[in-house]
Amino acid sequence: MLHWTCPICQLPLLRLGQSSACERGHSFDTAKEGYINLLTSNQKHSLTPGDSAAMIAARRTIHNAELYEPLAEVITSTIRTHLTSGNVLDVGCGEGFYTGKVQLMCPNVDIAGIDISKPAIRIAAKTYKTIRYAVASSNNLPIGPSSVDFVFNVFAPTNDNETNRVLAEDGLLLEVGPAPGHLSQLRAALYETPRKHKELRSNIAGLKLVDSGQLEYVTALDKPLIRAMIEATPMAHRGDPRNKEALFNRESMTIDFAFSWRLYEKTHN
Repeated sequence: MLHWTCPICQLPLLRLGQSSACERGHSFDTAKEGYINLLTSNQKHSLTPGDSAAMIAARRTIHNAELYEPLAEVITSTIRTHLTSGNVLDVGCGEGFYTGKVQLMCPNVDIAGIDISKPAIRIAAKTYKTIRYAVASSNNLPIGPSSVDFVFNVFAPTNDNETNRVLAEDGLLLEVGPAPGHLSQLRAALYETPRKHKELRSNIAGLKLVDSGQLEYVTALDKPLIRAMIEATPMAHRGDPRNKEALFNRESMTIDFAFSWRLYEKTHN
C-alpha cells in the first residue's frame, strides 16, 4: 500500500484520527470527503490551481457518458498484463474516472491518485470512497522514493525527476496523450487555424521504452455532449466565441477520438 509523505520534510505521515502527521509535527487534516490536502502554499502558482469546478463537472459528464471507456480499457488491460499485484499511482487523476476503473478491473493492485485541483479531488473522493486521494503537485509527489510499482498519467503534466524518484526498480510508467487527430472536428470548427496535437514523446531519461500503441475510434455526440466536451478541455478558454456558440447550438456531431500511449520501465542504476 502507498503511504503519503510530508510535503514539507518528506518524512512518512502517520494517520491519527482525522489528521496525519510526521515525526517533526507537520500535520494535515483529512477532509470530510476523505482526501488529504498535501499542496503547500509555496507549491501554488495561483489561488485555485488546476482545473476549475466547471471543467471538472463537464469532464464528469463525458466520463459518465462512457466516451472514454475504450481508453480506460487500454489502461486497465496494460496494468493487468504487467502487474499482478503491487501499487499504482495516477498522477493528475482529475475526478477519479481512471482510478475508479483500475480499482474495478484490477482488484489485486492498490490504487491511489493525486491532482493539483481541489475540486477534482473532492469529487474523486466522494465518488470512489475506498480509493486514497491527495491534493498534491506532480512536481512534489508526496510519496517515498522507490515505492511505486506503476505510475500512469492521462493528459496530465508530470515531472520526470519526480517520477523517476518514486518508481521502484523495474517500475513502470504509462503515459497517455492525444494523437494528432484527436477531436479534430471540434478544433476545426472552433479555431481559424487549427493545429494537430504533437506526437507523444518516446524518450525519458532514466527510463526505457518497452511498448507503445495508438487507439482511434469515432463517436457521435449530441448537443449536451458537444458542450461538455468543449467545457471539459482547454477549448473552453480558447477559440473564437462566435464559433464556440455555433458549436453549442449544433444538435449532433461525429467526432474522432485518437490517443497515443507509451509504456516505460525504470532502468537499473
